[in-house]
Amino acid sequence: MALIECNKCGKTVPDSAIACPHCSVAAPALTGDGKAELSINLKRALYGKLGGWAFFIGSGWMFFILVTGTDKELVISTWGFVKYLIFGGAAAYFISEIDHNLAERKKNKV
Repeated sequence: MALIECNKCGKTVPDSAIACPHCSVAAPALTGDGKAELSINLKRALYGKLGGWAFFIGSGWMFFILVTGTDKELVISTWGFVKYLIFGGAAAYFISEIDHNLAERKKNKV
């Protein structure tokens, strides 16, 4: 654990501190660019997780309907909504993964 200067008050804090104990600024070890990058990474992870959950919920719902042997009308009526969960969730997940991979390549290239 290294000691660094808080980017707001300038006092010494541990580099792993969540908040500065002196001025209470969040993530005192991160600069403005680091905080922006962290925010982008958190959003990317959130979109990927939400997309994955939407895909699995939609797929699970269709699997449940088809396995229980319900009538054709129920499958057709639910497909109108569930297709957005399945395809939209898959698209959101893949886009977030592609964005993550491109950002990693860009970061490693520099």
